[in-house]
Amino acid sequence: MRNAKQWFGIILGMVMLFLLTGCAPGPTPGPTPSPTPGEMEKDFTLPTVEDESFTLGDHLGRPIV
Repeated sequence: MRNAKQWFGIILGMVMLFLLTGCAPGPTPGPTPSPTPGEMEKDFTLPTVEDESFTLGDHLGRPIV
């Protein structure tokens, strides 16, 4: 019977260890650099859901979300 109690204690300790380490806070991410006004990102083209193409350079001066 003592052997079963030892195994139960070991398993319970391992479960608690996994739960505590999984809940520990990780490193906090640093601030994301934002572009300065007037700075242009690289021009790229993407397909839209309507099978058209979207080119970033065609929308200069407009806010893109």
